[in-house]
Parts: sequence; structure tokens; C-alpha cells
Amino acid sequence: MRKNLLKRIGRGIFLLGFALVFTQCEGGVNGTDNPVVNDANPYACIATNYPVEALSEAETDALLFMREEEKLAHDVYVKLYDKWGLQVFNNISQSESRHMAAVRNLIDKYGLTDPVGTNPEGVFQNETLAALYNALISEGLISPVAALQVGAKIEDLDLSDLDAAMTKVDNQDIQAVFGELSRGSRNHLRAFMTNLENMGATYEPVYLSAAAFEAILAGSMETGPGLCGNCPNQGQGNGNCKNRNGRN
Repeated sequence: MRKNLLKRIGRGIFLLGFALVFTQCEGGVNGTDNPVVNDANPYACIATNYPVEALSEAETDALLFMREEEKLAHDVYVKLYDKWGLQVFNNISQSESRHMAAVRNLIDKYGLTDPVGTNPEGVFQNETLAALYNALISEGLISPVAALQVGAKIEDLDLSDLDAAMTKVDNQDIQAVFGELSRGSRNHLRAFMTNLENMGATYEPVYLSAAAFEAILAGSMETGPGLCGNCPNQGQGNGNCKNRNGRN
């Protein structure tokens, strides 16, 4: 029975190639013909290709919170992959690492203190996120279906928080990064829902409105130019490419 269950899950995993937005080769959003490229840090362009603008208190709060919320997603997915071995969690946890790195570049650019620092998995400065991590892990360890529902819930929450944050920020670099995070989360949500559907299960939104949730699911997996116009380890200017595993 377990073998058949995992086989059904596998039918949905192909969609993850489109879910991992931050592994794709990115094209500059500022119209430059010569974007800054740094293979060791593919988001170095955030510091150089966007202007430094005054940082409001709301923008500061949003950056610090989103840095840890992306860590929450990463840490939960790592834990659930270790428990259930579902590739969806391994793939998306890698994407969340890139999301974290993009926000970290903004934190460094504006001279803020990184709330993540050297904290290990499951450790957060934000007490709300720390409590949520423990609750989500408890839910996700019940069964593979429950784990996938936790994944959908995290992306549901992330999108809701990003939507709220985007109404309070106007710096170009923050808007660009948060837009990429939103696109990635929409793809991740679609991937989790496809895996749940293949298991005969579903998830009902907790944070997004039913209309917004259904609109995301009705859409196709999203690709786009990204932030910096480079592929890690492939040089600059190779826009919209895929790696050898087909993940973009």
C-alpha cells in the first residue's frame, strides 16, 4: 500500500521543475544590458542594480520578518523530507534557501542585523514563528498527507504575508524581491496541491481568501526574468534557462 501511495505522489513531482523559481537563470528587471553577476552570490545585483532608498520602519519590519518566515519554510521542509522522503520537500527546501539568500542581500544592503545569523534549524528570534514551527512539525509528522497539507499551509501563509507586506513597501529592490518570493510561493503551492490531489486529498486555505487561492490553482506554473540576469555557474545573460535536472 505504501509503495502504491508513493507511486501516486511521484506523478505530481514533475511540476516541481517549475516550482523552484530561484534556480532558474534570471534576466535583469531594470533593463540593463550588463547585469552584475556573481556565481557565488547570484543575488549580488540586489545591492548594485537597484537604488538605495530610504528604509521605512514598515520595510525594516517586513525584511526581518520575511527572512525568518522563509527560514521557517526551509526548516519545516527539511524536517518533513527527513521523515517521509518525499522529493517535493527536498526540492522546495532548496528553493527556500535561495529565497532566504535574496532577503539576506537586502538586509546586508541596508545595514540591518540579520535575525537568522547562525541559528540552527528550528531556532527563531520571532516567538510567533518559533511556536508555529513546532506546531507545523507536529502536524506534518502525522502522515504523508498531513505533511503535504503543512506544505500548502506554509505557502498559503507566506503568500498572505507577502501580499500584506507589498502594500507597505515601495523601495524598488524590496518590491522586486518580494515579487519573486510571491511567484515562487505560488508555484510551490501548486506543486503541493498537485501532490495532494494525486493522493486523493486536498487542502483548504486558512490565510488567503478562497477566491485568491482558487485563482492561483487555476493558473499555470510561472517562469520569468527573475532578478539578476544570470545563472549560477553558467555566466551572465543566459536568461530563462534550465539546469540539467530540468528545474528552472
